[in-house]
Amino acid sequence: MTSTTGAPRVSATGAIRAGARGTVARAAAAVLLVFAAGCAGQPASGTGPEAGESTGPEAGEGRGPEAAQGWGPWAARPVEGEQTYGCGVTEELLLCPTSAGGLVARSAGTGKVSWRVEAGEEGGETQSFAKLVVADGLAFVAGGRTVRAVDLRSRGIAWTQQLPEGRQFGSGLDAAHGIVYASTDNTSGPGLVAAYRAASGTALWQRELEGAELVAIGTRLYTAGSRAVARDGETGDTVATSPHDCQALITGGSHLICNGAFSASDHFPPVTLTDPETLEAVRTLWEPGSEPTYGGGTVSGAGVLVLRQCYWEGDCAHWNGIDVRTGDHLWSTADSPWQSGDHAVIVEDRVVFPVSGRRIASVDLRQGPKATGAAGPRYSPKFSEAKGDVTLLAYGNHIVLLSGTEPVGIRSIPVP
Repeated sequence: MTSTTGAPRVSATGAIRAGARGTVARAAAAVLLVFAAGCAGQPASGTGPEAGESTGPEAGEGRGPEAAQGWGPWAARPVEGEQTYGCGVTEELLLCPTSAGGLVARSAGTGKVSWRVEAGEEGGETQSFAKLVVADGLAFVAGGRTVRAVDLRSRGIAWTQQLPEGRQFGSGLDAAHGIVYASTDNTSGPGLVAAYRAASGTALWQRELEGAELVAIGTRLYTAGSRAVARDGETGDTVATSPHDCQALITGGSHLICNGAFSASDHFPPVTLTDPETLEAVRTLWEPGSEPTYGGGTVSGAGVLVLRQCYWEGDCAHWNGIDVRTGDHLWSTADSPWQSGDHAVIVEDRVVFPVSGRRIASVDLRQGPKATGAAGPRYSPKFSEAKGDVTLLAYGNHIVLLSGTEPVGIRSIPVP
């Protein structure tokens, strides 16, 4: 792999050219996820703002890009190259990768573009997908042959690493305990996972990888394929392998759960709570039978798994609540009057997802959609972005809706 650094070049529009070095951030920032959703107090429908513009009560005249602190309600259209998936968040910024491996930073308070980093010569060809994660005051972006770190304080390139010709980074990217992990696709050979020192970009190790999914927790890296594998973050050495099927991972708090993945076969492994130290099975949480659960899910620190239920025909319209401590089935959206969307996020004691009617709903984490009174379902107004391919992220009690279906857009709202 090759590594480049240097002083950032800033364009007339405030874009930083990726060719070179910025100062590595020393401040440790709390890393949280953001999700997009409809916004109370915003127009109920419509095509939204033009690309690069934002609307909302804090997008007024005379407010500089750094003036707004914290999250506010707004709506925006992506600027050229900006993805509406694979994004990350801080207290002050929504960060989305560009298709060429750069990033766009938007004010959390107004939705306006504050600054952006363009992919330079080493970024290579335009890619259809890039991934971004935030940790320790740095944003890490992997796309094409390049993974780079951007200092969020100086807005400079901290470091850049490249894969050899013919290899590309895939969808796996995560960071924890001072190490960044990125997986490659397997179109030109066996998949690989590479580890880098987060502060400097120093390459630590590479290993062949079965499957593209990875999750970093503390000093360990977990990957999923036919089995779950735990590796030491510093050395890459295997420290545990699950005896049971583990095609995908769901994590939250101290919980590690093995799930199924899309398959053309008729074998759908059970959803299994897994010991994160030994990778032994703790208990079965769901027996899919003929109804696979490759749609994914999320789990709260308090131990409620929200699992997406799919069918052989490809319909993934229902969510289920499961107590991971007992295996008890708590609730389902199957009998609800609306169809639930493909993504869900947990905010405190509620789970949030898109529902039919172009709205965002939140339901009680333990009681589900049939709860009544104060615990009952709550809904956002209708929004044109709240349909089709919608990604949700969360920061505190605020959500961001990232729409990949026309009209493509970004919308920030309070949790319903």
